[in-house]
Amino acid sequence: MKKFIRFCFKGLGITVLILFALDLLFTGVMQEATPRTKYQFLRQLKNKHINYIFIGSSRVDNGIVPEVIQKKTGKSSVNLGFQASKMNDLYTMLQLINAYKISYDTLYVQIDYNYNLKGCSNMMKYEIMPFIHENAATRHYAHTQLADDPLLFYMPFYRYAQNDLKIGVREFLMNCVGKKTFVSTTQGYNSLEGSHTTHGYRLPKKLAPKNTTFEAMKTYIKTHNMRVRFFCAPFCLNVNNKAYLLQLKQRIPELIDFSAVVPNDHLFNNCAHLNDAGANYFTRYFVEHELQKSSKLQ
Repeated sequence: MKKFIRFCFKGLGITVLILFALDLLFTGVMQEATPRTKYQFLRQLKNKHINYIFIGSSRVDNGIVPEVIQKKTGKSSVNLGFQASKMNDLYTMLQLINAYKISYDTLYVQIDYNYNLKGCSNMMKYEIMPFIHENAATRHYAHTQLADDPLLFYMPFYRYAQNDLKIGVREFLMNCVGKKTFVSTTQGYNSLEGSHTTHGYRLPKKLAPKNTTFEAMKTYIKTHNMRVRFFCAPFCLNVNNKAYLLQLKQRIPELIDFSAVVPNDHLFNNCAHLNDAGANYFTRYFVEHELQKSSKLQ
């Protein structure tokens, strides 16, 4: 019996050591590899200065072209939009930008129907997972957004095994061989092709009475003296419930409303997302009506 118990403890000890080793190996590779994900790209900006940073959902991810900003202004910019981002994710991004000591001139934050949304982006959750022990912001994210499964934070290698399709062996090997994605060449911009001119979209009928995360964001911005400007990205011409945007503007008077500045539905992949031609059009418009205007006022 004693031999069996020793055998079990020995087996358990070896298993734990293997899990620790695999965790260190996977995490180390993803820390040092050429960025494949938007989050790895964000980490690479540590201690750097960027003139303009854009954060938001896929409407930023697919809608702001840093190369256009560079060509028209001579200044640097990055697109840190995450697919399906909600207010919790935007708040996390503000904290991460400070945690990684990324300095900037202006930080632009997309606010529109995401004001009404709760929860967090699954895409961001998968991408942040390898780095959840890295700093106070990632640890806070783990303890709040991943609280339903504490083993993701506390058990070595569990997060990789549990999310194998996103950050498992295949992604590990792609990082090992330096397989690149769009983020390494476009400063975070993710282009869409094709257009849908008859694809309607319904904004919420009513603005949520209150968004406590947004209020916390504003407090955080003020406390950390962050230069932040809120903006609404474009929608197609036949978007429904436009009164929602008027309510949002009343709630956030400083919101810059670009919801109707793209005049042709052929420039949209769908009603809420610009295609590549539309993203280039909108970015040029943004430069001329916001960046150059703000630059003259400084």
